Amino acid sequence: MESIHSFYLPQLHNGENVNFHAESLEQLDKADPAKLGVGEQTLAYRAAYGDLKFSVDVFSASELSPESSRRDAGRDRAYSAFTSFVKVYVNDDDEVKSVAAERVLDVSGSRNRNSAIRFIWDWRRNLRR
Repeated sequence: MESIHSFYLPQLHNGENVNFHAESLEQLDKADPAKLGVGEQTLAYRAAYGDLKFSVDVFSASELSPESSRRDAGRDRAYSAFTSFVKVYVNDDDEVKSVAAERVLDVSGSRNRNSAIRFIWDWRRNLRR
C-alpha cells in the first residue's frame, strides 16, 4: 500500500477539508486513541472538527454559496490570465519589459504555487479594506 507522506492542507476546499478530518478521526478511532496515548488530544480534535463542520455546513447552506463560487472561479480565471499575460513579457526583446515581468512574477509569487496562493489571499484581503 502506498502512503502520502505530506500535502498542503490549506489547499483543500471546504468539503475536502471536512472529509479529511472526518476520515482522520475514523482512523484514530480504529487505532484506539487511549492506547496511543492521545485520548485527550483526540477529544480536543473532535471538538475542533465539530466547530469546523458546523461552519462549513452553515456556509454550504447559504444562498450566497453559488455566487461566492462563481466569483471565486472568476477571480481564479483573472489571476491566471494576468500571470499568463505577464509571462509573455519575460522573453520580450525589450529588456525593461522583460525585467519588469520577472519582477512581477517574483513579487506575485507566481513561480511558486504556495506563494501564489498567499499572494491571492493577501490581494483579496487588501481589496476588502
